Amino acid sequence: MDNKLREISALKTFSMLLIVLLHSCIFFSGKWFEYVKPIYNIKYITYFTYMLNTFLVQTFTFASGFIFFYLKSIGKYKNQKEFLKNKCKRLVVPLIITTILWIIPFHIYYYGCNLKSIFHKFILFESPNQLWFLPMLFWIFIFFNISYKKIKFSEKNLIVTFILSTLIGGFLSKLNINYFNIAKAFSFSIYFYLGGYIFYNLSKFKNKKNILLYIITFILFIYILMTANTNIIIIKYINHFIVPFFSCLEVICLYMLFNYLINKKGFKFDNRIYNLLSENSFGIYLFHQQIIYVTITIFNGLVHPIVQCILSFFISIIISLGITLILKKNKITKSLFGLY
Repeated sequence: MDNKLREISALKTFSMLLIVLLHSCIFFSGKWFEYVKPIYNIKYITYFTYMLNTFLVQTFTFASGFIFFYLKSIGKYKNQKEFLKNKCKRLVVPLIITTILWIIPFHIYYYGCNLKSIFHKFILFESPNQLWFLPMLFWIFIFFNISYKKIKFSEKNLIVTFILSTLIGGFLSKLNINYFNIAKAFSFSIYFYLGGYIFYNLSKFKNKKNILLYIITFILFIYILMTANTNIIIIKYINHFIVPFFSCLEVICLYMLFNYLINKKGFKFDNRIYNLLSENSFGIYLFHQQIIYVTITIFNGLVHPIVQCILSFFISIIISLGITLILKKNKITKSLFGLY
């Protein structure tokens, strides 16, 4: 495997683990798992989850874009029909199967059989729990594969893509038009494009300590935290553009830092634990959230919030990994859940 591909794949694995950590902590924000209310109200955990929310899925999307444009550069994905078939197999089928066999049963258990809620969340896929990422990424893949020959990677096009992505995604969200996560697809397309932009301009980012970028990111982070809950209308409109801009800077900083640590500190890709998590990261992503629901129900108020977050994180990783390994032993289940 090419070093560029190994490094960015490692970034995806790292992002996936942090997504599980985010979901292990976000309960304390009071807006995630409504079946149980947090007994403890811990503000620093809420701020921590808010910070993670500004760059984690964005980084995962960025890494997917980087890999996509890398593969296109070496001649992959030339056949449109085969590409569509591949993405349906890797994203759409696991989305449908996991939703039916795993997510809906948990939803019914905790919230009852509300057909309207199930229709909007899991038939129209407006908010299919952790799986919202799959239809969003599917639309992005299709769009960029169709328009690949027309895409130019420059600072000007980066700005244009940022503006269009933010405006269209925000506009559709305001209208509550997010069927099959189409609004999210527009909003997150900037990070996918950013992956391609950095791939084609690696010399600008690889192994360079851009201190100014870190300083700007830190200042913006403080600004976001200070204005996150404000009711001032003008600040809300500013945040509509500042937050995704800030997220782009965070993604760039994380990529540069990750790249530096891997190359300078000699990360060993043959590490058994890393390979186990990397090879099964998709399965962990598919199943982890509902396991966290169970740990929340058990540990809420019983242990300190930090202990609860740690327990939820490791228990969900271990159980979802176990489920993944079991499903991979059978060719049919391996195919249905996209565990390649």
